[in-house]
Amino acid sequence: MRRLVSWLLLSAILVGCSTAPATVNITVTPNLRQQTATAFALVNQGLQRRTATPTATAEPGAPTPTTSSNPQATPTVNLGPITVTPLPSPTPLESPTPTETPLPTETPTPEPTATPAPPSASSGLIFFERAGALWSYDVKAKTEQLIAEQGELARVSPNGAKIAYLDNRTLFVADRDGENRQALTQNVNEAPRWAPDSTALAVVSGSPDNRYPLACANDSQLIVVDLNSNTSTTIAQGCQPAWSPDGKRLAYVSPTIGDINEGFNTVGLVGRQGQNGWTPVSAPVQNAAFPDPRRIFYAPFWNRDGSALYSFGFIGYRILIDFSTIEQIDPINGGTKPIGLALDVQSASVRPTLRGDGAAFISLGAKGSPMLNLVHTGNQPQIINYIDIPIEVSALVDLGTEFVSQATWAPAGEILALVVCANDGFACTPGGSGTIQLYDPRTKLSTPLIQNVDAEGSIDWGR
Repeated sequence: MRRLVSWLLLSAILVGCSTAPATVNITVTPNLRQQTATAFALVNQGLQRRTATPTATAEPGAPTPTTSSNPQATPTVNLGPITVTPLPSPTPLESPTPTETPLPTETPTPEPTATPAPPSASSGLIFFERAGALWSYDVKAKTEQLIAEQGELARVSPNGAKIAYLDNRTLFVADRDGENRQALTQNVNEAPRWAPDSTALAVVSGSPDNRYPLACANDSQLIVVDLNSNTSTTIAQGCQPAWSPDGKRLAYVSPTIGDINEGFNTVGLVGRQGQNGWTPVSAPVQNAAFPDPRRIFYAPFWNRDGSALYSFGFIGYRILIDFSTIEQIDPINGGTKPIGLALDVQSASVRPTLRGDGAAFISLGAKGSPMLNLVHTGNQPQIINYIDIPIEVSALVDLGTEFVSQATWAPAGEILALVVCANDGFACTPGGSGTIQLYDPRTKLSTPLIQNVDAEGSIDWGR
């Protein structure tokens, strides 16, 4: 009987487990897993007992009888069916479109403006005058050397081997250290000009007196001295010679015809031996662009390839200033045209650039202070004012520095050496003292080089 009851109880439990339970909604608490595990453990414990106490069916509300051998009541946990509400499917997040963060814009750091360096030189010999004597200065060694006890207007040969200078109006040629001096001709009025091949010199002989400083004395003679044959040949009547770049011809200006105020002259060309002379332009020259004719030509110089010849042309005296044109002369076909305007040009100071694109010269204004000027012949046409009259020019004059009596180009042609005088009332005092300075026309900076030189002495720079 006891076995029968046990089997009936086991069958009831199994049937109860297999029957579909009623749905009971419960609130899931955090210890649900622990409660469920405890309930299954109790059920398993009951099933595994070898003997079981039959439980009588009691009246509703009656206490459930228990066996005396198991005084503790077995707890009954009625879980009922559990319905698990599934969590909602996660909504995939949209991948955000990456937004490019622009890099910060770099503010460019301005490069520091380079401070121009004062001019310097590393080679060559500068010849200058001190107390009437001729000296040289070695730019590299920074040493001075006495060349001649008396000498002026020195010029160095293009190859740098010889010098020519005047001593009491006599032309001398010597080695550049002053040795092997030789007298060539007398009564020379101007600084000698070397031929490009260094084998000849062009000099001007005649009276030392001149009625007009821009032009020639009436008895001026142009002479070519050939050093190879040691001969002198008079090739024209005139002065201010300029060798063509190929050395085959010389340009010069003729003596002035007429009085000091209304005189005129010509620009001539002649071969090296005095042949094939002709006149490409004569003064006075009329031109509608200028109110005055160019009456006196002076200080001619060539461009680099010899295709053009330049000259200054005096046109008049206005408001205490000498006005001159800058003329471009056609040496092949003749004729001229004004391309610029220059003021107060000292004709003996004109020194062409080595590149053939202009010249340096000294001007002497109304107040008497000498000033360096630079002519540029290759500029674009511009309009300038000539006494309230606009004129078009293509050669411009750049003002340099004041109190400069002489200038010469360095062998490289970029900077100049200047004779700067100690001024007295805006003027250089004859017989006074000065300095030689290096000058860069691009930066307008200068560097002192040699002290105690003749304030109005000539200067030349050879390689």
